[in-house]
Amino acid sequence: MCFKLFVKLGSGLLVIVKEKWRLNASNITIMQYIFILLIALVLITPLCGFVFQCGCDWPWSGLDEKCNFHRNIQPSCPWCVSYVTGFLATVFAIMAGLWASSVNHLSGKTEIKIINWFVDVFIGVLVFVLTATTLAIISAFWKGYPLSIDIVVM
Repeated sequence: MCFKLFVKLGSGLLVIVKEKWRLNASNITIMQYIFILLIALVLITPLCGFVFQCGCDWPWSGLDEKCNFHRNIQPSCPWCVSYVTGFLATVFAIMAGLWASSVNHLSGKTEIKIINWFVDVFIGVLVFVLTATTLAIISAFWKGYPLSIDIVVM
C-alpha cells in the first residue's frame, strides 16, 4: 500500500517537475548520472576502509584522516599510498556504474517513469560498489597488502 502510494506520488511529482522545467529523457539521465556520482563519492572512502581495514571512514567522520597511511603504519592502504591507483579505481568504478545505469537508455526506451529511474540508479550504484571492491582487491594483491576479508577462490 505504502509503496504504491509512493510510486503514485513519485510519478505525479515527476510529471509536475517535467512540466515545470521541461525535462526530457536526456535531462533525466543527466540528473541520474549526477545522483550516482554523488552517491559514489560518498561511498568510496568507507568502502576503502571496509575492504582494506585502513581507517578510512564516512565524509562526516573524517574521511581518510584515520587512514593507516597518514599514521605511518605499515603496510599502508594501497589506494592512499598510490593516489593514481585510488583515483583510477574510483574513476573506472564510477564510469562502470554510469554505463550500467544507462543500459535502459541505450536500448531506445524513451518512456520516463520514476520507478525506472530508481532502478537505474540502484543498478548504477550496485555496479559501482562491485567494481570498486574488485579493483580494491586487485590493488591489494598488486601492492601485497593483507586483506582482512576472506576471499574464497574456487
